Amino acid sequence: MTIRPKKVLLIGVDQAIPCLIDKFVNEGAIPNIKSLIDGGIKGEAYSCPPCDTPTNWSTLATGATTAVHGATSFYLHIPGEPLDYGLKIRSRSSLSKYCGGEYFWNAADKHGLKSFVLNYPGGWPGNLKNGAISLLTWPLPESIPLELTLKTKKKI
Repeated sequence: MTIRPKKVLLIGVDQAIPCLIDKFVNEGAIPNIKSLIDGGIKGEAYSCPPCDTPTNWSTLATGATTAVHGATSFYLHIPGEPLDYGLKIRSRSSLSKYCGGEYFWNAADKHGLKSFVLNYPGGWPGNLKNGAISLLTWPLPESIPLELTLKTKKKI
């Protein structure tokens, strides 16, 4: 019988070097990370070309390739715009309205599962019915700074 976890916590570290994380865990330099690894699962992911932040965070969150999700680097060109316009709106490719894939938290939301997405560099703004997305420090256009809270059924 398979035991299904009731909660999932995904921690991603941008530009992490896996062999250094292993080294520091083994040396005892990062005991909290060791504790998370010991109580869960640690994995490595191969980069999806082009090998940069928006492309790979979108790939992780959707499971889709670059050809499907469309986040092809920091600078998104939309046909009809001047070629250099995307340079002025850095990270626009990480906005949910330009993503051709489905974020895993949106799939969970469709099934009534609660999600809280904290400072994930992609998928903003969210439209979760059973959760919230909070963007604290990641500089995305149309999003600085916003904080969302869950709706409550109880009146205080």
